[in-house]
Amino acid sequence: MEINIISAEKRVITYLIEIPGDLKHYQPKLANNIVATDSFGNILFHEVNEGRFSIWTSHYLIKEDAGFIATGVDLFFC
Repeated sequence: MEINIISAEKRVITYLIEIPGDLKHYQPKLANNIVATDSFGNILFHEVNEGRFSIWTSHYLIKEDAGFIATGVDLFFC
């Protein structure tokens, strides 16, 4: 899954596929992860891919008002 995250101000928000140590307790077992970090806080997306289907969950650790748009394309975790 390729994810694009854009802030309300139209700024591209970068992300990592490795969860930082202080956020590891949010990581489900056997999940692929994406973490977006910006001044608003952290967004964690998790995917468990079982071949025929995927299960996505997310954690929003927001510390200030924020707006963003996240879109995805099935390419990232294939």
